[in-house]
Amino acid sequence: IVPMIVHRSSTIGHVPLGVYSFGLLLYYFLGVPELMVGYMGDLWWLIFAWAILLVPVTVFLSRCAFVQRIFVNKVDRANQTQQRAMNEFYKANLNATEKSTGILLFVSLVDHQAVVLGDKSIAEKVSPEVWSEVIGLLVGGIHSKKMAGGFCQAIEKCGEILTPNFPKEPGNQNELPNKLIIKE
Repeated sequence: IVPMIVHRSSTIGHVPLGVYSFGLLLYYFLGVPELMVGYMGDLWWLIFAWAILLVPVTVFLSRCAFVQRIFVNKVDRANQTQQRAMNEFYKANLNATEKSTGILLFVSLVDHQAVVLGDKSIAEKVSPEVWSEVIGLLVGGIHSKKMAGGFCQAIEKCGEILTPNFPKEPGNQNELPNKLIIKE
């Protein structure tokens, strides 16, 4: 059982354009150009100044995790987190255990997503719905600001789930690292 935390799984390249577009729409929707011209005369250059001033504001806002979550819908975040978890599962060689019994407990912080992946032998004997309680423990630990405790509870629960189908055998070696993996 390998726990892994990543900063982000979803792609956010489109977020600055979305924030900038929203800022321009808000500017025009509120009628700011008309108000400015009404009070200050024909100052068309203020409209362009706003468009240019909006660039650093966009850069700043686009780096905020909250704003990123607004501009990447929940389904996309879930799908991209699932895909990243699968990629990390294979990168970490969790599929290379002798009896195909590797498990990844994966948490993507910015995306507010958690995934549990089991190797072939585990997937054959344990239904995916069983992992929802493990995911609940991970997410609960994060929400209560006790991430380490959430991971410990999730690992214990994985042990309870696996013991009936995969009892400990004499001479069974631990083939995976016993450490938390943290990635960007």
